[in-house]
Amino acid sequence: MLISSDAYLFSIIVLEIAVIVAAIIVRSKSSILRENLKFYMDARYTIGATVCILIITFVISRFLKCQRIEIIPFLVLSIFVAPVFEEIFYRGLLIGSLYSVLERKGFEGKMVTLSLIIINPFIFSLSHVLNTYTFQLDAFIARLSTGFVYALFYWYGKRNLIPVIVAHSIYNLLVNLCLFSYP
Repeated sequence: MLISSDAYLFSIIVLEIAVIVAAIIVRSKSSILRENLKFYMDARYTIGATVCILIITFVISRFLKCQRIEIIPFLVLSIFVAPVFEEIFYRGLLIGSLYSVLERKGFEGKMVTLSLIIINPFIFSLSHVLNTYTFQLDAFIARLSTGFVYALFYWYGKRNLIPVIVAHSIYNLLVNLCLFSYP
């Protein structure tokens, strides 16, 4: 069962708004998360940029009469929009929240790091694989390994989301090039 590009765009918009609201709420309540989301200081610019990207892709897909034009909004979302919001959620919010919980439970040092670097990619992978109708082990392992790399990149990269977002965008670009290069 395929969903229409309009339904896909709507679901992405709802997800992005939810992540922005969650980031703003959580960031205001926790100093650890405030530090993790430091580059994400003004949500207005992020919302504005996202809305502009979505409007441009919507207009392009409506006015260009091409059989495969629905690919354009998908590619824009997959390569530029999704990595930003996924990394804010999975690395910025989730790792920050898990860190707070583990510290309160008495975990320290390397145990916290090891726990975060195991739990975070597992959740990242499950959420990507469970949004389809069938569970595929190879897809789970692929997402688990990329999630592991992103978590390491984030944790040892001084909790800076920008390099992780760039890596995620490049990965999505390469995957899409492979997918759409075959007829």
